[in-house]
Amino acid sequence: MTMHNEMNEKEERFLIQLYQRTKGNLSAQVSLYEIGAELELNREQSSRAAETLMAFGFAEIRTLSGGISISGDGVKEAEKHVNASDRGTAPKLGNKAVIDENGREAVNTVLTNLKTMVPEMGLAFELLEELMADMKTVAAQMISPRPKTAIVRECFVSLANMLEKTKKSQGHKMVKDFLAD
Repeated sequence: MTMHNEMNEKEERFLIQLYQRTKGNLSAQVSLYEIGAELELNREQSSRAAETLMAFGFAEIRTLSGGISISGDGVKEAEKHVNASDRGTAPKLGNKAVIDENGREAVNTVLTNLKTMVPEMGLAFELLEELMADMKTVAAQMISPRPKTAIVRECFVSLANMLEKTKKSQGHKMVKDFLAD
């Protein structure tokens, strides 16, 4: 049951733990040594597991002291193997009329992840303008003391439609999952 032809069970568990600790947020940073300790790995084993994930493009080094983050490919790979019950940790918008504190965190996580993906998309100027306008509308709504779910949802539906056109399946899937009830 290896995720990748050359990954072992320790590395699989490390990737899943990295995914869970970052909640799939590409800009979140955690200590590779803390993840290793949770998995009962020593520092050397933790370093090797992290290096393997980096070699496969599933993780990125953030600090010289062992801070790492998950990559888009890492999220995609980890989600294939996370138990269905654990998938509930993925950010969701929800259906309340006004977005609550958990919803705010979810919106911010998805927006942050999208912002990190934009430079890789190579979008035409008009599509980039539209994408940025929708993202700014969401950001403006989040400033409100009572952000409206319907407005935010429509912006994310628009973003999903644009991402589908760009063939960026990772971003499209993330937004579709976010909108799913």
